[in-house]
Amino acid sequence: MTPLTFDQIDAALRRKYGEKANSFPDYYSDLLPSPSSATQLSDVQAAVQQLAGNGCPPAFEEVLSRWDLTNLNVAGFSFGFKGSFAGRLLSNNQWGNANSWWDDAFTERPKTWLFIAQGDPYVILLDVQSGDVLAYQAADGANTAVKIAGDFSTCLRMLSTVQLHKADSALEYLTVSDIKAAVGADCDDRFWTEQIDHWTQFN
Repeated sequence: MTPLTFDQIDAALRRKYGEKANSFPDYYSDLLPSPSSATQLSDVQAAVQQLAGNGCPPAFEEVLSRWDLTNLNVAGFSFGFKGSFAGRLLSNNQWGNANSWWDDAFTERPKTWLFIAQGDPYVILLDVQSGDVLAYQAADGANTAVKIAGDFSTCLRMLSTVQLHKADSALEYLTVSDIKAAVGADCDDRFWTEQIDHWTQFN
């Protein structure tokens, strides 16, 4: 299947949450994407270079150029809660931090892996060299991370597609096979099964 486009996601999220965001902004405003700030892309590029000695994958830059990831929640995954997204990248991924996300699995952070988002129970990582998006359950440790998408843009669009999907007949239910046709055949079944099961309750 083809995931929704960013324009389709924007429109669908505003239909679903726009009125609630106006009435209760503290609870719903982070569910509505805002346009990227003028400096977000360059700030994140600098942060990634500092952290990993690497440029940003093109699909990551595509999203950074479109959506402001500060205070954004996509399908239950939070990309930031204060400050800038670039600042959060630095604070979450710098070596020497106490209680770093990799401490229970590695003596040092895998150089090209960066913590970019979290949502109970998962942590989302981006391999800035390959462009792969990885996930692991926080309680299981970073060494259990599995691939969930071949690029960040498709991953974000597919998470939103699952969140917004409403099946009107048995023929329209999403399957893991549908999702893997878009995100990559070598991606993890369990993660996407859990996303389908979770959002089916609300749609």
